[in-house]
This record gives sequence, C-alpha cells and structure tokens, in this order.
Amino acid sequence: MDLNYVTYATIKELKPVMSNLGFFQKSSRHFEHQECRFFIEFAPPPIAIGYEFPINRFHRIKSLKILTPTDSVKDRLVAYYNWNDQQSLDQALMIARKQEVNLKEIEEWSEGEQSLEKFNRFKSLLTKTNKIT
Repeated sequence: MDLNYVTYATIKELKPVMSNLGFFQKSSRHFEHQECRFFIEFAPPPIAIGYEFPINRFHRIKSLKILTPTDSVKDRLVAYYNWNDQQSLDQALMIARKQEVNLKEIEEWSEGEQSLEKFNRFKSLLTKTNKIT
C-alpha cells in the first residue's frame, strides 16, 4: 500500500511540498495522509532491487516511468528472500500470473541474490497458464 518515488530532492525540499498537500512525515522518507490509503516514500537514486544495481529499464505510462512486471516481481521476491515475507511471495505470484514476466531473468537475478531454493518454490507455485518468457 505504498507509492515509491525516486528523486534527487532532499527531505528538506520535499517536506513543505508534501505538507501543503496534507501529508505528514511519518519517518525519514515516508509520508502519510489521513484521506489516502497509500503512503508515499521517496527513495534516492539510483534504483536497485536487492543486489541488482542500477535498474535502467522501465515501463512508461504517459510521462510516468514504472518498473517492468519482471522487476516488480523481483522487488516483491527480495522481501520474501531476505525476510521470508509470505505476503511478498503472494504479491510476486499475483504479478507473474497477470503480467508477462521473464522467468529466466528472475532466475538469474535470484542466483545473484543467493536465493535459488526460494526461487524454485516461487516457480513451482506458478501455473502453466502464466505469461512467462
């Protein structure tokens, strides 16, 4: 339930802008609003997912750049790999079942994360109807 933005802006620059929009600073780079179900987090560039650094491919929705479905799966899997977060595994599966993802790329990335055993569990939970490449 968060929206992550990557920016060179400092918290000193972001805080007044977010306050004007009704958001309050919850922690160092994390803002919340009473009437918004999402919290907003500002991360410093460059973007990394686990040990993959930097991420340089994105999907573009009009002028908004977002992670590819494959990188979104990796983003969810890194929480599963590092903290055994079942919800993150479930989210990775939901993405992989609805979007075309590059399973070979995810496997190679998982090897770099030293998490092939957990990747194999993820892979075994996917069905044959998935859109994977």
